[in-house]
Amino acid sequence: MFDYACADAEEMLYSELSELWKLYLLDNVLGPVVWCCLKRKQLPLREWYIQIQASGYWDLDKIDLSPNSNWK
Repeated sequence: MFDYACADAEEMLYSELSELWKLYLLDNVLGPVVWCCLKRKQLPLREWYIQIQASGYWDLDKIDLSPNSNWK
């Protein structure tokens, strides 16, 4: 989600599980991606960004996220 040819992983606390679950229920593919973006405070790769914006659930432009170094 954040870099090409890498495994993305985020450490998760038990207290964060309910927020991940809420996002998953909205969209079982993009919800976890958005959760990772919020956790990292970073935009995903452009391909993910376009899909998230098109979903209509989230507007990543209104969230204070750092640019991705691989934004192309």
